[in-house]
Amino acid sequence: MPERTTRRSGLHRSPRGRARLRALTLALLCGATSCAALAGPRADRRGRDTLDVAYGEAIAAATTEPRYLTAWVDHLPTSRAVPSPLQFLGYPIGAPDHLTAPETINEYFRELARRSPRVEVFSMGRSHGGREMLVAVIGSKRHLRALASIKARNHELADPRATDEARATAIAQGTPPMFWMTAGLHSPETGPPEMVMELAYRLAVSEQDHIREIRDNVVVMITPVLEMDGRARMVDWWKRHLQGVTELEDAPPRMAPYWGDYTAHDNNRDGLQATQPLTRNYIETFHEYLPVVTLDLHESVPLLYVSTGTGPYNSAIDPITVAQWQLFASHDLAQASALGLQGVWTWGFYTGWYPGYLLWVSTNHHGVGRFYETFGNSHPGTFERDLSRAEFADQRLNSRQWYRPWPPDKKVTWSLRNNTNYMQTAVLASLQLTARHGDQLLLDFWRKHRNAVARGREGTPRAFWIPAAQRDRGALHELLALLSRHRVEVHELTEARALEEPGGAAIEVAAGDLLVRMDQPYSNLARTLLLAQAFPKSAQHTPYDDVAWSLDYMLGVELRALASPAALELPVRPLPGVPALPGEVAQGSSWVIDHRGQAALASLVWGLPAGARVQALRERWEQHPPGSLVISGIDRDALADVAGPLHLDAAALSGRPPARALLEVNRPRVALFHTWRYTQDSGWARYTLERLGVPYTLIDKDDLRAGGLGERFDVILVPSQGGMSLRDIVHGIDTRWGPLEYTKTDAYPSHGVIDSSPDITGGMGYEGLGALERFVTGGGVLLGLGSGGALASEGGLARPVSTSRPGGSPGSHVTTKVLRPEHPLAWGYPELDWVFRGNLPVYDLREYDRGHVIAQFGDKTFDELERERDREGDVALAGPDAGDVAPAKQDVAPAKQDVAPAEQDAAPAEQGGSAPAGERPPFVRSGHVEKPKALQRKPAAIDVPVGRGRVILYSWNPLHRHQNQHDFAWVTNALLFFDDMPCTPTREAMRARERPDGAPAERAACRR
Repeated sequence: MPERTTRRSGLHRSPRGRARLRALTLALLCGATSCAALAGPRADRRGRDTLDVAYGEAIAAATTEPRYLTAWVDHLPTSRAVPSPLQFLGYPIGAPDHLTAPETINEYFRELARRSPRVEVFSMGRSHGGREMLVAVIGSKRHLRALASIKARNHELADPRATDEARATAIAQGTPPMFWMTAGLHSPETGPPEMVMELAYRLAVSEQDHIREIRDNVVVMITPVLEMDGRARMVDWWKRHLQGVTELEDAPPRMAPYWGDYTAHDNNRDGLQATQPLTRNYIETFHEYLPVVTLDLHESVPLLYVSTGTGPYNSAIDPITVAQWQLFASHDLAQASALGLQGVWTWGFYTGWYPGYLLWVSTNHHGVGRFYETFGNSHPGTFERDLSRAEFADQRLNSRQWYRPWPPDKKVTWSLRNNTNYMQTAVLASLQLTARHGDQLLLDFWRKHRNAVARGREGTPRAFWIPAAQRDRGALHELLALLSRHRVEVHELTEARALEEPGGAAIEVAAGDLLVRMDQPYSNLARTLLLAQAFPKSAQHTPYDDVAWSLDYMLGVELRALASPAALELPVRPLPGVPALPGEVAQGSSWVIDHRGQAALASLVWGLPAGARVQALRERWEQHPPGSLVISGIDRDALADVAGPLHLDAAALSGRPPARALLEVNRPRVALFHTWRYTQDSGWARYTLERLGVPYTLIDKDDLRAGGLGERFDVILVPSQGGMSLRDIVHGIDTRWGPLEYTKTDAYPSHGVIDSSPDITGGMGYEGLGALERFVTGGGVLLGLGSGGALASEGGLARPVSTSRPGGSPGSHVTTKVLRPEHPLAWGYPELDWVFRGNLPVYDLREYDRGHVIAQFGDKTFDELERERDREGDVALAGPDAGDVAPAKQDVAPAKQDVAPAEQDAAPAEQGGSAPAGERPPFVRSGHVEKPKALQRKPAAIDVPVGRGRVILYSWNPLHRHQNQHDFAWVTNALLFFDDMPCTPTREAMRARERPDGAPAERAACRR
């Protein structure tokens, strides 16, 4: 195989080799009889175009049935100056058994730019692996010469404070709209990067009327591959393991275990936190050009889905955008149907609520962000596919619906070329609509910015107030950095003022505090990021993704929405960039750094030079909370070099805490376990540990099977494992596909970069599970995050723990209550707090074993839940006419300003941060939980001693997509204090802690 691949690469590199490969490809596609004709100089015409007959016949041969082909894409024009994909690659787009490497795709676009005056190519930046991301700009020569001017005019439209309606109208009438399509975000979705090569060539050289209409009236932007590293790994994976597969349902995994260095499918969930180079490059490119329409090309559902969504739509989005989604979808659906394409539909897939997808970078900034899902095989072969059981939005895919007037057949024979035909036809339809209504799209672009400013002036909230004094200065810095990246304007107060809110609440703002004024063009995005979410209870369909993302909760930042019009009269100045907010280190020889839930304390411990001594307070001492770090053995400047950039304040110690109040902080040897079947959440865990500067060793099934874990590690972290069962985690990929190599070789250089294995099939097995048990009983600490904890709860490592999967909690912030404040895992967090919980297992114990629970979901006590059960029992016994029984309190927050009025039955949200003093917090802080009773008083964090070690389980994922940074310290505390875990309280002690009159001695009793 390596030799064959090397020879193929040689064919690609030389013109002579490409010609040979072209001849071979045509022979395979067309048969020996017709190939002689195809090799000759025959030509045909369509309109002004001279057609490449050989290419057209290759298209027909690779399309499984004529009904999957349209008159728009059943041919390709010739050009004397510009090479077609066949001439450059040696094979036509959609040819069986061909996938193009990302570097070759980029080379083709650069060749188009060299040969055609209608194409220019620009760099967007580089991937983690150093591969360049490109954007190609295609249009008339006149438009490309005016590209800088077009970008400048788009920026004028984006600020209605400087551009009035007359100027906006003039710009809209004299400026071509920019339309940016992107491909290759999800690496197993292999078709879009192929298709856009042919589309780019067609747009550059064709002289047919419908193409000239696009070229003369639209500036088309194409990014052929967003996830460059993943595309390289996927192409190598196909070459190495999938060539020759004849049945998709009986084949090795269709995707490489890694796409990007840290993210797989979640590279399309990084739009808010913007952690990856891919995301940041996209954001910066968007803001450079400000395209009015963006289109992300995906593959999944049959045969072509055009995005609108079932709703509920995010209420911060301008209604114009929602209408434009419907406009484009209706046009695309009508055109595809008119051209004879069956199985094109809209509405019944995706919701339109979550704003963190990549395409929402556009939507959040008043563009028309859209996507397609075209049916694909991942594999460039042709396969029969059974669609008879597919169901979306509670309806069979093959059923006729208002949004799917011509459903697909129950079975189809599907090829890569079919995929290309559908996708390219739909893109041309969208470009046609843009060409014909560009002036309206551009004027509406300006109107949406204008509406955002007006809504901020006239509606509520008028502003968000962010006090400069925060629990965690690092969290404030992160918030300001994110707002800046997303172009949300922030101002700094220049004077202290008193402000009276509607209802009489008095607010004292200080000089240096921060204000996000809502009379700005992106007030809609500020509202999205800073208000708690209220997902409607009336939603007809299951949420597609997380339903909450409020940055105050995610980061742990105090802020407040201000409704008073006086908020816009406060004296402010624009905040110039993102302030450094360094930590302050006092003069002295020993210091204390308060623990307030900052994960950066771990960064400090690992970042201090050798010789520094780090201790921690076991209990409150003077005004310093437990977990606070006591630093000595280092000079002030050396400490400041580390603590300053981490935004940590170090106060000088005038005295010394008693020895009994101190513990030594030792740095553990950390291992991070990953399976080969699911690497997404382990990627986020790796990213977080690396950002924190916590060293770790990445281990897999073979490390567990080898045993001796206790000799190498003190802590093993098992990240969340998605929806995998214990069987999946333990036994991994079916061994019948082995050996399945993932190693770096000359033939497959993209593999084996993050981790490698000569055979990724099989899991840890019972042998590995036994090794984990020996590790724990021998004194090691096992951390199970989210569904990763099932390894211990269902695998028998933590016998008292049971597992349930209630569902109904899609990515929301829920209240937690610390039951064991003396436990190091809870240090830095208040008694009543919150975490971000998705649909993950809930770990539970008998009431007798309640002492293992460190924190619970909700704040209800055993007695309160018993009274509720009794009350519900009384209602049931009394029957339906018992109208005098008081209803149970709703487990949702009081309504927050600016909840969409059309959704009065939404799970409402509150101001953000902790509940006001004296008020009981709602169970749901932001988002939605369908069955709160299934979570109330259930364990959130559990510590089970096993032998000489510990198993610590989290009923949520505290390292979720690097978003819930407020939760990170639940993990870093386990690392910092791995060897200082306390005894387990008795059941009676835990009951006493729930009673306000529980005696201290009774609360402290431990199990023997």
